[in-house]
Amino acid sequence: STDRQLTVGTTVTTDILCLSKTIIQDPNMPYYIYVVTSLETASTKSVNLVTDFENFKLAKSEVRRLRSEERLPDNQAYKIIFADDTAQAEQRLSEFREEPIAKEWEK
Repeated sequence: STDRQLTVGTTVTTDILCLSKTIIQDPNMPYYIYVVTSLETASTKSVNLVTDFENFKLAKSEVRRLRSEERLPDNQAYKIIFADDTAQAEQRLSEFREEPIAKEWEK
């Protein structure tokens, strides 16, 4: 077995989906770019892999380019996700996530 060094970070951006506010980053895990389509019910989504990158800066640049050049319908969005593999990425993207409640000062 090979040992891999892990780095713990606490920064979460809106471009990365994660399960908690602390992300354990494995330098060998890729960043995937998906097109996420919200279907008829808010809890149903389909995901289509666009590409993957080995580092966040390249993935972020590509998703910004895609968003500016290729407008998607209102029920679709480009998403970046950090995951072990495509199966884990698709499972996380497909999970139901409640809409955040806007605080009074955010309105």
